[in-house]
Amino acid sequence: MVGSIRRLAYALLILAAVYTVGRVLRSSLDFSATPLTSGEGHSHALQHLTSAPKQIWNDEQGRYKWIAHAKLRQLTACLARGDCHPNADKIVVFASNFCHWALAERDAIPGGEQVWCQAMRDSFERSGFTLINAGPQDHHFLLDLYREVGENIVWILGDGGQPQDGRGVFGDIVKSEQLPDGVPAWKWFQFEYSPSEMDTIVGPATWRASAEPDMAKNLTIEWRGDTAVIHTEFDNLRVWSSEGDLPGQPPTSGWSAQDASTYVGWDLDMPDDFEVVPWSERPNRIWVLGKFPRYYTSYPAWPPAFYTAAHEELSKEFEGFEFVGSIRVEDAGQDKMDDVPSVIRNVGRKSPDEFDQELKNCKGLLGIGPPVNSPTPYRALAMGVAFINPHAILDWEFEGDKEQRRNMSRWDDGQHITMKGMPEPWVYQAERAVYDDFVGAIRKALSTQTRPARFARMSRGVYDRRLADIALRDWRQEVEIALERGIGRKGLLL
Repeated sequence: MVGSIRRLAYALLILAAVYTVGRVLRSSLDFSATPLTSGEGHSHALQHLTSAPKQIWNDEQGRYKWIAHAKLRQLTACLARGDCHPNADKIVVFASNFCHWALAERDAIPGGEQVWCQAMRDSFERSGFTLINAGPQDHHFLLDLYREVGENIVWILGDGGQPQDGRGVFGDIVKSEQLPDGVPAWKWFQFEYSPSEMDTIVGPATWRASAEPDMAKNLTIEWRGDTAVIHTEFDNLRVWSSEGDLPGQPPTSGWSAQDASTYVGWDLDMPDDFEVVPWSERPNRIWVLGKFPRYYTSYPAWPPAFYTAAHEELSKEFEGFEFVGSIRVEDAGQDKMDDVPSVIRNVGRKSPDEFDQELKNCKGLLGIGPPVNSPTPYRALAMGVAFINPHAILDWEFEGDKEQRRNMSRWDDGQHITMKGMPEPWVYQAERAVYDDFVGAIRKALSTQTRPARFARMSRGVYDRRLADIALRDWRQEVEIALERGIGRKGLLL
């Protein structure tokens, strides 16, 4: 470890000199008046050498590189002083478009992918790891980083797919006979918001990192006061390539060793003492989870006529009943406000805090199809707001068989795969385009008290432990196990 730290320090000192000497020489420091041998001069110079710009969204000027090198210089300084956090010399790298946008705070109201990236950033930094943003899928820069400090890079999260702006794909920089100083494939996890069973460059789907887990097979409920805490097998890190079941062996885990991505997730980021509005004090209000008009026309779960009919029917039973939503035009070519059912009262664009204030005064959250696996249902359950989760039937041969239509194994994943396994009164499952399911689920949400529920896997402490385990895991050993089990990709250079 001492040798590793010394080599890292030497590499970073050389890097610091190359990238900063010109800037320092052009700065306002007067080295003739304040020699570097003096304490004051040292402090002033070090401040310049380790300073970083504000993380502003700007691809063209390469600010993410500037910030990355500033962080590495800061790491050099703390190594030299001997006051680094124990995890500081372990470097996590983001090489994903979504994470680049999230860290640059491009969007005032981020989507689920960006929420995930921000949660990972916060957790890694709370645990003392050095987090580097390698930019918007900039694989050339990622290769440069690896060549400089690769021994200390413990985990990389990057995008798959096509190259953008000449920056290449990960396959271009992976360690191989042609590129022996490339990035080892086992350090790199592919960004995958939803759970996936697809192969990776390593072989097993383990090397896909997801924000959402698959539907839990083991779910238990623990009551803490008036709040239900949901425990599943995803509370701790699960590495299915070594812990999953192999073909031909007796099933123990219930998961295939090669067909399950690694659940990373996010924390709920809601204080334990978040104010929950008593259910009896809330108006008869259903929040519609559809922030863009195109969600109401692009494979929606409910035809527009359902909203009008349900509003007319339920208004007779529940005083002041209304549908409410925060709907805005994002893309003028796709979004037309006329596509939004007229009975939905639009409160307009809201900040995250304003959104929480609106949602906690509702009795139900209505899923309409998209967006899939949104973070919002988790916030709703924590507020004691029930979620209505639409799904489709996969086996149409059972179309006329009501019992089979209620068989969850016949369903697709639904709008939210995790919520598919949650019981009532927290989640009401409703079949797409079936009016009786639609109005029936809303009626239950309006008439049945829902107490707050939180997932243990999303609590701050559990989340930080899981992410630290991911960063500290010996992934090289994991790929060796995968190769021994016959599920790794042959020919990998480790």
